[in-house]
Amino acid sequence: MKKLAAVNKRGLLNGEHATPAPEPGSLKSEQPKPVSKPAPQRPRIQTEAKPAPAATPQAPRASVEMIEGGKRRNVDFP
Repeated sequence: MKKLAAVNKRGLLNGEHATPAPEPGSLKSEQPKPVSKPAPQRPRIQTEAKPAPAATPQAPRASVEMIEGGKRRNVDFP
């Protein structure tokens, strides 16, 4: 893409010409994106379900959110 030179008010009043605006839809960002087809679905294979191990409940921990300038972090207490 060609880089455009900037023009200020003094340049326009002295006779310099501004570059014309591009045609609508001519920019790369305005081009339609190709539509991709979804991948074909594979058949599902059923497997034997195994029981999940019992999770041990943990006591809730005390925690504080620290904000230092633009940084955020959580501090957990034992």
